[in-house]
Amino acid sequence: MSEGIVDQLVKLEDIVAKYDGFVVEEAGRIRQELGVPSENVLRKQLGELDEEQRLLNIGIIGRVKAGKSSLLNAVLFDGKDILPKAATPMTASLTIITYGKQFAASVEYFTPEDIALIEKGHQDFADTRDRHIQKIKKEIEDKRKNPARQGRAQAESVPESDDKARRRAELKLRGHCCSAYFDHYERMKKSGRLDEMKNRSKAEERERITADDEDDLKNKLADYVGAEGALMPFTKSVTLELPIEPLRNIQVVDTPGINDPVKSREQRTQDYLKKCDVVLIVSPAWQFLSKEDTDLMDRITAREGVREMYIVAAQADSPLHGDVLKKSRGNLDRALEMTRSTLGNLAVDRLKDLKRDYPEVGNVFDPLINGGKERVMLTSAICHAMKQRLGERQAWDAGMNTAWENLARNYPDYFDSDASAAATLEKLANVSTVQNGLNAARKAKDNIIKSRRTDYLKGQAKTIQDYRLGLKKSVEEQITRVRETDIAQVLADKKANEELLETGSKVMDGTYEGLLERFRVELRNTVKTQANKLFNNTQREIQNTVEKTKEPRTGSRKGNGVFNSILNWISDDWGRERYIYTEEVTTVRTGAMKARVENLVKKLQDELTDAVDEAKLNWKEKVPDEIMDKLKIMGKLDMSVEDAEHFDFMLKEALRDRMNSMRLPDVEIKLFKSDKSGILKDDAARHFMDEVESYISNLEGQYREHANRSIEKIVCSAKGGEKKLSKIVFSDIRNRLEMLEKDIENKETTVRRLNKCLSELDTLGEA
Repeated sequence: MSEGIVDQLVKLEDIVAKYDGFVVEEAGRIRQELGVPSENVLRKQLGELDEEQRLLNIGIIGRVKAGKSSLLNAVLFDGKDILPKAATPMTASLTIITYGKQFAASVEYFTPEDIALIEKGHQDFADTRDRHIQKIKKEIEDKRKNPARQGRAQAESVPESDDKARRRAELKLRGHCCSAYFDHYERMKKSGRLDEMKNRSKAEERERITADDEDDLKNKLADYVGAEGALMPFTKSVTLELPIEPLRNIQVVDTPGINDPVKSREQRTQDYLKKCDVVLIVSPAWQFLSKEDTDLMDRITAREGVREMYIVAAQADSPLHGDVLKKSRGNLDRALEMTRSTLGNLAVDRLKDLKRDYPEVGNVFDPLINGGKERVMLTSAICHAMKQRLGERQAWDAGMNTAWENLARNYPDYFDSDASAAATLEKLANVSTVQNGLNAARKAKDNIIKSRRTDYLKGQAKTIQDYRLGLKKSVEEQITRVRETDIAQVLADKKANEELLETGSKVMDGTYEGLLERFRVELRNTVKTQANKLFNNTQREIQNTVEKTKEPRTGSRKGNGVFNSILNWISDDWGRERYIYTEEVTTVRTGAMKARVENLVKKLQDELTDAVDEAKLNWKEKVPDEIMDKLKIMGKLDMSVEDAEHFDFMLKEALRDRMNSMRLPDVEIKLFKSDKSGILKDDAARHFMDEVESYISNLEGQYREHANRSIEKIVCSAKGGEKKLSKIVFSDIRNRLEMLEKDIENKETTVRRLNKCLSELDTLGEA
């Protein structure tokens, strides 16, 4: 179907190219009005749809050591260690895995700007830590100087007190918003490559590595992604290209296992996830959907179209012992169903709580909530590995041997022979369920792209058909005009046109400018009203998204009793008891909040486009009629009814080009950017919300300025620069009349040529 549409367009343009004069000019007008694409644009858009359909994007989210690499090996590579831990970034690096013609990797380094940001965060944390250390050291020193405080405090040496102050300060600052920066920059300094990486040029920010095989690639990547690799702290992302057939037409996005403090990489991660057709949230079954997991899920934001989403309970063999074993009475099928049901209910409850506590997440997780346990997949990569190597047990590692011993001891009936063991391990691995989920995502994507492609092709087919029919109608009308109009009539029309140019120009220009001013005011008011609604709604939503919760805290106080009093007299750290208290905590999810702000920007841009399109449509209908009415009222249109109708037709044709020139310029609004990510609490949360509110406040003025500037550009394009409308309209009418005059002078030749064009257009329509 697509080639047929492209072929229709090419043939239609070939017909137009054969005929100069009226046909070429009329085709240009119709093409502009209908928005007919060129052959190259049409082919490009179809190619982009084909490419989008071809590639299935899979996003993987999970904490460090959740089993993401093992899952990918089991699902994509039948358990082979294609993605061993050593070859996969173990830090916060973003990893993209796709098909390639050879084993290769593209490494992207942090830019000098990224390094400067990390350095600033390092310094902020160091300053905060030093202030805490000095405060604690002063407290220790005050105790040492107090005559009533002897014993342990007096005996402490200065280095001991310094070490204690540092430990207490670092304990107090654990979880500080800049602690990740501090650790990251310390690793950079330790590498000995910091100065070199700071001074890299733009061209040196990426490096490509090629290898002979997967082992060679793994060894070469060790310096970039290995725990002790010199370049590991500077690696921003890695794209692995593997010539392995299961990866063909697939792109896997393996996200960092920690919330990323570097905003450029965290934003890149979120951008990749927005494009994913299926997202697998990997969480260990023995610690299912912990707070660490739900914090990482903050990266998942809404997207257009269909997205499949599943929670993968990895290491699913772990919870099958203990309480589950007792309740199932050694029935493995019952144990698996109990585990799946328990984890499914737990997932629904936690995601409902997440949605209730953080309204900013919107409906992102509704597919998981509504799907319940059907959206939870139990998998065990270690069971898949055991099944694949069942005949090579001597080569099993310690983890595999332990898993086998536990399963065979607790569920002996399922492991009494190699055949039953293989079937049981395959059931526990459950790789086929994950593969079915990916296939469902592929099918859903294929359907939506197919539907989008079909709609696009239908729309373009209609546009090209309307183009052909519109041109055919214009040619038929021109044939009629050439046949039925004599030279005397054309000369009279030319004279009337020149007279009207002299007498009616001011009326036309004044009426047009008045209509244009009305257009400007009405459009500006419409945009302002809609924008105010959006801003007010967003402000209310944001105010409701800051969560206030009470969290348990551990404190210490002087213990009761004589013995505790004596210990406390010796040292403040002795004779104290711990107690639990609650503290109100302000919490905000930055990913969901950023997505909400981005959504506001998109809605504002869409609102402006929609308002302009609707206003233009209404205005196009009004302008010709009001100008004609004004000319008649002012007595400037003194001609017969037939001549007036002819002039009205030519006036509308001339105005059409002016209306079509009213284009909305691109509106570029600066997107919200913040170096904060993940789940923030207390001061960090409040500072982030201050950033959001400041951005929205500035956005109101910025958007108003952009909208007004855009409206002014539209109005300016409708004015047509220095040339008044009347001169353009009457000049266009003059050109049309002169063209008609030439055609009438060569009436027989003109009619024959136009009929031939008409015949070709008809033949094309029958094809």
